[in-house]
Amino acid sequence: MKYLGVFIDSRWSFEDHFSYVADKVSKVTRALGRLMPNLRGPREDKRNLYSKEEGVRGGVCAKGDWSRDAAAVIRETEQLVLYHEWAKYLRKPSLWGKRTVEAIYPHLIKWIERRHLCINYYMSQLLTGHGSFGHYLLRIGKRDDESCPHCDSDSDTVEHTLGACPAWAEMRTRLINKIGPIEVGGTLTLRFVVGAILKSGKNWSAFSDFAANVIKAKEEAERNRDRLSPSPHPPTDSSG
Repeated sequence: MKYLGVFIDSRWSFEDHFSYVADKVSKVTRALGRLMPNLRGPREDKRNLYSKEEGVRGGVCAKGDWSRDAAAVIRETEQLVLYHEWAKYLRKPSLWGKRTVEAIYPHLIKWIERRHLCINYYMSQLLTGHGSFGHYLLRIGKRDDESCPHCDSDSDTVEHTLGACPAWAEMRTRLINKIGPIEVGGTLTLRFVVGAILKSGKNWSAFSDFAANVIKAKEEAERNRDRLSPSPHPPTDSSG
């Protein structure tokens, strides 16, 4: 039986309700996962609002005979179910975006519950690797190789951009000085960055600035590369 938005069984175990919530969360998670900001889709705060709205629709309405405490317990349990479903989804071996998952998964709860700034277009490119990186451009057929146009590296990846490319050394040093020191002899990694930016809005903004400066420069370099590349279809002489 469904009463005030809650499925009730004869033992009042709420198992049916939580199964319903888990299935609904799974569907919402898949839908939200396709709304990527690096594809100029809705901003993260809009997707977050949508997920909360869906949660309210499928949640508990504390009216009638329901006490506030009882409703709060059920809502809290629904939240735990939500976290569990997200964690289970992120552990799927076939899931795309291993780089992003490996960086965020150790900080999943803090990532979900953070209250400061949202991910923007530039941050999403560094978090996903989908953008002006040689490795990605080769994969989608826009480049013949994955070399870095800013140095002599044979592979231009997020890891290379974030931790090794000399073109961004000055920006990298400023970022490290703001978000915290790394291990001696270590390199700046995506997992370290995610953990650091979750500590404060100041750290989050520092990474946002770094991402914007680097990605804008990489996009401009890629546009220049395209302009200088010979056309695959040279004009023909129609006069003769």
